[in-house]
Amino acid sequence: MHSHSHPQTSSHSHQHSHSHGEGCASGGRHPSNDNSDCEENEQEAEANALMDVVAAFLSYKTFILNGGIYRRLHDIDQLSERHRDIVSSLGTIDKIKSAEKLVRENYKFLLDLVYLSAVGEMPDPSDSSGDFKQWHKSFVESRVRAGKTIVKNSFMEKVLSTLKQFVRDWSAEGKSEREQTYGPIMQALEAEFADIAPEARGGIKVLVPGAGLG
Repeated sequence: MHSHSHPQTSSHSHQHSHSHGEGCASGGRHPSNDNSDCEENEQEAEANALMDVVAAFLSYKTFILNGGIYRRLHDIDQLSERHRDIVSSLGTIDKIKSAEKLVRENYKFLLDLVYLSAVGEMPDPSDSSGDFKQWHKSFVESRVRAGKTIVKNSFMEKVLSTLKQFVRDWSAEGKSEREQTYGPIMQALEAEFADIAPEARGGIKVLVPGAGLG
């Protein structure tokens, strides 16, 4: 996986939150029915929230390419020939085209992530049979029918944050940041439980607020 920055992204903790109305009210003449209806409403809200996240992941490539990569290339095309030559000599165009390739690689990773999460009947995106393209088309059409044609910027920011956290927490490129960030914590834990053999530490629980994808 590859990490790159985009001007649309803002730094924030990776927490997906959504509301489910006012919650379940107890009591009433038919509490069992009330609870059942409430559970159904909560399940529907959870499903809708999940689909919003999936839609954001599926929109990543188009969002970044159209909103960033292609816009930059278009802006360069509008320059005079002399200024385009200057920009090209600085390696800017090559960097932008390299970023485009990395965006496509990130998109493959995001598709695999959604697929492995067993979302609905999503076909394997790496399969060349065309089933995924048909599923994607149907997914988009269902979003249009539901009046959800535009993915909110807040959801796209969460997608970018997810990529950043995967790079930080799991990639070779993030090793240095992990050591700087988590090193002192691990050293403190080692000191705290020094009297307990490593093989006996499996039952120790440590609360880690804001752990993100860790």
